[in-house]
Amino acid sequence: MKEVLQHVKDVLERTFDHPESSELDQCIVELQQALETSGDKENMIEDVIRSIEHARNAQVELKVAGDTSSTNAFGEAYRAIDQAIESFS
Repeated sequence: MKEVLQHVKDVLERTFDHPESSELDQCIVELQQALETSGDKENMIEDVIRSIEHARNAQVELKVAGDTSSTNAFGEAYRAIDQAIESFS
């Protein structure tokens, strides 16, 4: 699980720098598959999935305007992933 979360975190960082990327869709699929084996951390993984979906939805806005709300969506997703990684350490 930790490896999946680290991969998603890396993709999120790249996507922030290159918002035209479509890799977040695949990350959401990976997280949904990992959800089945997350055990007692299911709610946390669901929260991470939601935050990645928000970041994905903010990609166009980030690319076009680069405004605060789109940046915040990526920041929230980054924090959610970071906390999830720590919980598996």
